Amino acid sequence: MAQLSTAQVQAHLSNDSVLFIDVRRPDELEAGKLGAKNFLNITHTNVPSEFAKEAGDFKSAHGIEKPKLEQEIIVYCQKGKRGQMAQNALIELGYKSVSNWEGGYSSL
Repeated sequence: MAQLSTAQVQAHLSNDSVLFIDVRRPDELEAGKLGAKNFLNITHTNVPSEFAKEAGDFKSAHGIEKPKLEQEIIVYCQKGKRGQMAQNALIELGYKSVSNWEGGYSSL
């Protein structure tokens, strides 16, 4: 499974075709979040159920189109472990281009 360095993640921030999924808890976002063009916050425990939703339900819940199975997705948490769990869940759901930010937000 793909693991990205901080430099690789930063190189993708302005690419609006890449979906960044921050799987930290909402209270952890208070410490800061990435300035990605395409961003969602879904806790790692909710990733399987949220991404199993029908497209219309996903859009209603998150305000964006449900990503296609081929869309590039980068998941991250504070240090990398929860991101890796979310990465595994997305791959199990059929997503083909899912990377985890090795070291997570704390590596900034």
